[in-house]
Amino acid sequence: MDVVVWGALLLLLVTKASAVKKDHVADLGHILQDQGTNFSTPNVTNEACDIENKCKCTGDKADCSQNYGSLTFVPKLPNYIRFLNFSYNNLTAIDRADFFLNVTYIECLDLGDNGLRYIHSDAFRVLKRLWKLFLDYNDHLDYPALQPVLSVKTLERLDIRHGTLGPLPPDLFYRFPLPQLQTMYWHENRLGFLNFTDMKPLASLRNIGLATNRISGIYSDFMPRLEYLVIANNKIDIFPITCAPNGTSYFPRLTNLFLRDNLLHVFTPSICLPKLKMLQLSGNRFTILYTDMFNSQRFPSLVEIYLKSMNQHFQEIQRNVFNNTSLERISLMYNGIKFRDESIHADSFIGCPRIRNLALDDNDFSDVDDKRFLQLFGHLTKLVGLFMGNSFVEQVTLNTFTKFTNLQRLHLYGNELHTLPDGVFDKNSLEELILRDNRLSIISPLTFGDGTIRRLKSLDLSGNLFSCSCELRWFRDWMVAQPSLFAKSRDKYMCADRQNVSIMSFYLPEQVCLMNTDSFKFIVASVGLLTFTMMMLSSLYRYRWHIRLVLYETFRDRSGERRRRLQDHVYNYDVFVSYAEEDLRWVQMRLMPEVEQRLGLRLCVHQRDFIPGKNIVDNIVDSVNDSKKILMVFSTNFARSHWCQFELAFCLRHVLEKGDDLIIVYLEEILSRDLTSVMMAVLKTNTYIQWQDHPDAAASFWGRLEIALQEILPQVVEL
Repeated sequence: MDVVVWGALLLLLVTKASAVKKDHVADLGHILQDQGTNFSTPNVTNEACDIENKCKCTGDKADCSQNYGSLTFVPKLPNYIRFLNFSYNNLTAIDRADFFLNVTYIECLDLGDNGLRYIHSDAFRVLKRLWKLFLDYNDHLDYPALQPVLSVKTLERLDIRHGTLGPLPPDLFYRFPLPQLQTMYWHENRLGFLNFTDMKPLASLRNIGLATNRISGIYSDFMPRLEYLVIANNKIDIFPITCAPNGTSYFPRLTNLFLRDNLLHVFTPSICLPKLKMLQLSGNRFTILYTDMFNSQRFPSLVEIYLKSMNQHFQEIQRNVFNNTSLERISLMYNGIKFRDESIHADSFIGCPRIRNLALDDNDFSDVDDKRFLQLFGHLTKLVGLFMGNSFVEQVTLNTFTKFTNLQRLHLYGNELHTLPDGVFDKNSLEELILRDNRLSIISPLTFGDGTIRRLKSLDLSGNLFSCSCELRWFRDWMVAQPSLFAKSRDKYMCADRQNVSIMSFYLPEQVCLMNTDSFKFIVASVGLLTFTMMMLSSLYRYRWHIRLVLYETFRDRSGERRRRLQDHVYNYDVFVSYAEEDLRWVQMRLMPEVEQRLGLRLCVHQRDFIPGKNIVDNIVDSVNDSKKILMVFSTNFARSHWCQFELAFCLRHVLEKGDDLIIVYLEEILSRDLTSVMMAVLKTNTYIQWQDHPDAAASFWGRLEIALQEILPQVVEL
């Protein structure tokens, strides 16, 4: 079968395979194609190699995973199987030399997530074609247990991710040199230190992955074939030494270096990485980007540099930091850099004329005008992608992006843009424009010229504050005519001035849009003013008691007139008590003994003191006028009682006229929906006393009540 056809068929089969370790299968397809392997795979259904519902086959892949202990051996599989997934089987030990005797022809094997502790010394000897092995998530494997694996000389890739492997034994690979090993991914172990001398016997090694290994130090040595090095999320504080004493490079072929999320804050004086194309330094502790930090002399082949999400904000970015003619992509995202500050030199980005992509999302461009913006970036005329989302961009003008004629992708989402000038993007080559979540209210028909509309393939203006007026009807029609253009929008297109109305559904009669704009504005203003007046009147009525109480507290006379009134007038009662019928027990059992017996005051309680046969209203009015103080017992029952609400309204008028205070007892928690507007007004403008039925709280309650009644308490005459 032709190699290209086989590769395409294999990739198609892989996409239908189990999600478990599917990335490993895809790698197999690519590598087989690269090696020119030419063998046919029978058209096999799942049932053709169904082993007691424990294994399924798709193409050359056998999935015997997730049996969780019910499959303790490797069954006989068709001889065209090349990839065996035996993960999640609780396989704690491979204790027989013939364990893999039924699948001697496999080339890739996944034994991940099994809890492996022991591997028989001869178990892998029968696998003469094995070149890829996955042992991820086997936390109990140690170096002695791995010796049978390290004896497989055909291995090209060995993954032992998320384990507990400690420091690498210095002689390990001298005893087991693995002559064909090209890739080792040992992320999430506990190596602690990286000594490249220990890895020198691995003569074919190209890719090393040692992220999250608690590595705090690195000893460099000559690694002639190494191309891909991942040592992210460790504790490395100084950039690795890359120059040998004779000035040559320890890593002459290294193209990709991942150092993100370490403790780096300084570079070594000399750097010898002649082939490095991608440098990932995000999440480190650099505070200053200094002149020539990434220049062509240090990094002659550097194409991409990532400096995202630094643990400490940049204090300074000096001139010519990126003085490198090979650079094509710079990422400074998520750093909060204030580009208006003088600490960010205007010539920071001088010397990198080939920059095609500049990622500046989640920084600060507030108060950055066109002059400052173009000083910083105006010379980057080959920009294809410019990303400035969530960066406090307040305005763009006709001059902001004019120099970027090659610009195809522009992200300005999550900013503070209120308007877009007509034709603002017409001098660019935009294919993708993201302006969602700004404050745009109107999109003019002239905002996008005909050429811009023809070029655009994706436009996102969702999440803005659109004013659904006649001026926006053309935009709605555009959305209807070209739905694919807006298909990738993340948010909704809603009318900010119409509740729950989308742009696609809003409607204005033709007659309205024919009306003179000034007349329409006058009508809208008049209706708005009338609506505002009605709302004000409604609010004044609704909150009339709030207003009266606030005015009373502000202007009432506190000169002592109330005290003189208490002395000159004769009262039958000291305190009038207003309460709901359902709260009588609390009044009789709690309030009356405390106030009448201990404090010596006489309460007016309507069950006891109202005159029988007398009109209820007259009883209330006379009793209130014949009492020195008024105490209201607020509760849910009080809120629901019409008589209680009448007493509250009357007592409020009484205290306003007499310059007195209401004493409010808050007997229980009342839901806000149960409170009347008058009760809510009183609670917001008066300090109330909260009742709680346990000794300490009750003692505090009676103490506060005694203070509130202080001016009418009987005076003790000292002899």
